Amino acid sequence: MVDEAGFFLAFLIVGIVFGNIIMIYVSLVPFLFLLLSMAYHTKYDITISRNEKVIKARLNETVHVSMTINTNGGTGIYTIYDPLPDHLSLVKGNNFHVYWNDGRKRPVELSYDVEGTKRGIYTLGPAHIECYHNSWIEQPVSSIDEKATRLIVDPERQNIKKMRDPRLLSSMPVPIGAVSKLGQRTTDFTEIRGYRPGDPYRTINWKATARFSMAADQKPYVNEYEKEGKKTVFIFVDAGAWAGHGPEADHVYEHVARAASGIASFYLERNMRVGAYIYNYGELIVPDTGKKQASIILKDLLEIRPGSRDGDNGLKKAVKECSGHLMGTIPLFIIITMAGSKNARDIIEGIKSMRKYSPGARIPHITLLHIKGYNLEAQGPAEETGASLLEFDNLPYVNTIKKTGALVVQWDPRTSSLSQIMMAGFGRRSR
Repeated sequence: MVDEAGFFLAFLIVGIVFGNIIMIYVSLVPFLFLLLSMAYHTKYDITISRNEKVIKARLNETVHVSMTINTNGGTGIYTIYDPLPDHLSLVKGNNFHVYWNDGRKRPVELSYDVEGTKRGIYTLGPAHIECYHNSWIEQPVSSIDEKATRLIVDPERQNIKKMRDPRLLSSMPVPIGAVSKLGQRTTDFTEIRGYRPGDPYRTINWKATARFSMAADQKPYVNEYEKEGKKTVFIFVDAGAWAGHGPEADHVYEHVARAASGIASFYLERNMRVGAYIYNYGELIVPDTGKKQASIILKDLLEIRPGSRDGDNGLKKAVKECSGHLMGTIPLFIIITMAGSKNARDIIEGIKSMRKYSPGARIPHITLLHIKGYNLEAQGPAEETGASLLEFDNLPYVNTIKKTGALVVQWDPRTSSLSQIMMAGFGRRSR
């Protein structure tokens, strides 16, 4: 606006001073342009509709993101910027778009491809919009669209079922059983109790009713049988500060989450109840069945940042907090952590607490997946040697945990497949 006014005054003054009518006429050009631009105020009305509200992808998988930009009038230049969070790399296309709108209502497509290099839940957007006046005499109008796309990058999960090796002596362990108030009645007699509305007539014990019913209005007695409940698996995941060690995009917790989600899926596919507790973080996932439970476990694992919560919340305390969901069941316990000098005593105390829920079991149904996390931080031969020495220092604590009766499976994510390690470790266990 300042430039147009300056040109007008310069030509006008020169034309008047020198008496040049042509210069005076030429000065009218910027004057008329300025006049028309000031009289024409652009109304900016832009909406963005995202074609994908939620996108699910695997680690290092390329996904396509697209949106439609609708401009309802307003001549000028428009810029659209869709910000990308960290750990998402742009593979194809561009998340920044500039286009000219001539006032007609024409949709514009913006699309690009991204790749997730780290598991997590990301938000693509909201889009930043800037609108410029067609004559550049006004300040640009900025706005932020409220809509966004949620990208869920799942950790790479091993399908343990497909990795089964027929040469192994046995398959992965399963829980002994569980007693539930729901389910079909078995033939295992429990007790004689008073009749309650809803009890089948065939369960009435007529001899006991005749023997103990003295009054005319006395309710009959029925035989109570143990009910068959779904078997329960409880996974305890350590999300302490140790799990944050290693490269930013591939630290230890990435492999912890992958192991937990893979093991949970294995048992959920077999119609078992699976629950989880992320200790040293304080997140409880109540035991349940089905695909929805698998999604809940995966979602909670993705949202957790290891070491982000302070406080003493070790394994022993975690088992105590889950006692209400463990009482009355004989579950299979799976612990995912890295055993060492700092947490060995807590792990042993936690295992002792777990044994209370499987009284009389010949083989304790407690499995500890020991992750060799030091190797993930090692870069170069010298650091790899140091990592091996640190792992060697952990061996006495691992052996002490084995003496409690728990099955300890050691896993180095850099050199071994989770499926092969789990199957081989469980398969060698005498039943």
